[in-house]
Amino acid sequence: MSDYYEWMRKLALDVYNCSPNADHPKCPECGSRMNFHGHDESGDFAYGQGYWDCPKCNWAVTEDDIR
Repeated sequence: MSDYYEWMRKLALDVYNCSPNADHPKCPECGSRMNFHGHDESGDFAYGQGYWDCPKCNWAVTEDDIR
């Protein structure tokens, strides 16, 4: 479980620092690139309600989960 904690901590830092890796982190389950679905110029989601999902294994995490 500590691997997930470390993965979420790193993702939170990437988001906070506006890293390009924040939109497509590696999935902690299968290693594929995840996709971010959330707020954009048209305001799809409120801040905190966006989420990342893996197209290969369907693992997902929300912005609220990484806080």
